[in-house]
Amino acid sequence: MVNVETGFVGALPRPYRLAKYINKYLSGKISKEKIEGYYLEFTKRAISKTVKIGLNYITDGMFRWDDIFNPLISFIDGVEVDGLVKFYENNFFYRTPRVIGEVKIRENPLKEWFLNAQAILKHLNINDKVVLKPVLPGPLTLTLHSINEKYDSESKLLHDYTFNVLLPLIRDFNEVGASIIELHEPALVALNVDKSLINEALDCIKALTVKGHVKIWLQTYFGPIDKVLPDILELKNIIVGVDVVDYPKSIDKIVEYEGFKELAVGVFDARNTLLESRKTILHTIHKLIDTSIDTIILTPNTTLDFLPENVAYRKLRRISSIARYIRKMLKGEK
Repeated sequence: MVNVETGFVGALPRPYRLAKYINKYLSGKISKEKIEGYYLEFTKRAISKTVKIGLNYITDGMFRWDDIFNPLISFIDGVEVDGLVKFYENNFFYRTPRVIGEVKIRENPLKEWFLNAQAILKHLNINDKVVLKPVLPGPLTLTLHSINEKYDSESKLLHDYTFNVLLPLIRDFNEVGASIIELHEPALVALNVDKSLINEALDCIKALTVKGHVKIWLQTYFGPIDKVLPDILELKNIIVGVDVVDYPKSIDKIVEYEGFKELAVGVFDARNTLLESRKTILHTIHKLIDTSIDTIILTPNTTLDFLPENVAYRKLRRISSIARYIRKMLKGEK
């Protein structure tokens, strides 16, 4: 019988009070020690709430991150933080990585942030029922959203981002107990990318799982998964995250190709405040029940920081509630 689990991907909405404290810190009104205390306070609040809701896979909320690239790119040699650019078709912007030299990770405060979140989760004493995922941009998305002023090909930049930046970070996370790393790769499905570069990117992701000794949660959004089928099925030790809200036909492609073992189904709309009905979700999930998939993870279709905080948590509660109903249904319970 298929296993039905729950989770969310990437960032939660940054709480309004925390945003005020960050502005005070940036204007020199409070100390670094103070802002670190506030980060811990709101991270603890987010982890406690998501655990109480009953989710199986969570992040720390990513409250230190302004977008999927920042502040990571400020810790990479050969990269400068450039101006704001729109992130796909959203009212959401990111600061562009400008590549001016050979890229290489310089320092890794992300490891300490993960350890802090891990300690909070451990303190809740939930017997390893919840998996805490560090989050990183994927190698292709990093490459194609960079202004490249150093490398003579995207392929070479992709390689160095993979092996000089992401792999050392993943190994650090693995050393301190991270079992799953969430990689965000909208570029795999949302952009018109040369097939050879997509294949190179998939090879890089495969290398990260093998050399990093971790499972990768490969999160796609803003595009249909069929752009990387069937190639993505060759990846082992991986959870694939797909957007079936904006691209509902992706479900039919997944059923057609078979081969998925763990699938994070983005069936809740992270860019719309309306709550999904149970009927709508069941219609989608029913298509996957009799496939070769071992584990279905119900998630939003992208990060939740597009929504107001209270709406985001309502979505998460709905995810948990519908998953409980599906589990009972599969067991023949009422």
